Amino acid sequence: MRKLMLGVTILAVAFGLRMGLYRENVTVNRIRTLLAEHSPAASLDIDFQSAPAWRPSRVEFVELRAARAKVPDAVFDELLKLTGQRSLVLNQLALSERSFLRLGVLKSLERLELDDVQVILSHDEQELAVPDFPNLETLVWRTRFFDVLKLRLNQLPKLSRIHFYGVDCEDAALEHLTQITELHIAGGVVSDATLTSLRQLPRLQTLILEDIAGISPAAWAELSRSESLRHLYLRGLTIDDEGLQHLVDEHTRRSFRALVIDQNLVVTGKGLLHLERSHLQKLSVYTLKEVSDETKQRLQSRIPGARIKSSSW
Repeated sequence: MRKLMLGVTILAVAFGLRMGLYRENVTVNRIRTLLAEHSPAASLDIDFQSAPAWRPSRVEFVELRAARAKVPDAVFDELLKLTGQRSLVLNQLALSERSFLRLGVLKSLERLELDDVQVILSHDEQELAVPDFPNLETLVWRTRFFDVLKLRLNQLPKLSRIHFYGVDCEDAALEHLTQITELHIAGGVVSDATLTSLRQLPRLQTLILEDIAGISPAAWAELSRSESLRHLYLRGLTIDDEGLQHLVDEHTRRSFRALVIDQNLVVTGKGLLHLERSHLQKLSVYTLKEVSDETKQRLQSRIPGARIKSSSW
């Protein structure tokens, strides 16, 4: 009898899994049909997670592109039936506020990427709530459809990594993101107030800034006082010689331990020598200004393993 019950249970589980896969395939076909009818320029990419032979694969990754067209609510109603997806990418599309807020039904979602996305608000206010993503860990944000101040991202309990591309952070908009450990900001506008506020984030360990100009030396000094920051990556015109000096002036043994300066157009050998006074354990520099062998040797003697590459025009 026990063997019979075990066999029945196994068959029931297998049947349930097969039915789940069948429903997912039906849903995917419905989405493709709706897109063909309402958004012919749109495309849908689906990846299934790997699974043992005895268990059907489930949808894990979804990417929806629409060539800047509006995607109807009916498409998202079907898309949200794929509740097991862990990664969702929305690219070059517009969607209603209703559809945006309903993304919160994806309780398994761990990574969300919004690239050139427009949310069509149902009211005159410019403030928009954030869907409830209980397991979201990574947010990639390449859109300006509302102010960073109104994202309320601190309400997402597991969010630890944020990547902003082309988003203006002109005030202390990020100071409430006390749960994040990694922040990446590329392009856009970052004010001194924003950079200074990052010092207050108690868990921030990695900060990546790319192609951001206009930050004052005083703001770099404030950032260097952060006690949680461990890795600082600066690319492009983000920092100059004076900024490096102020960064080092406040650098202590509790400050960040690794610094990467990449594809910099303005930092010179003279500016790099300020780093002799730092407590860095790792240094990697690629500057388009000429750096003498003497400067490289001095830094490498102070910071063992330091890598310094220069390429003058």
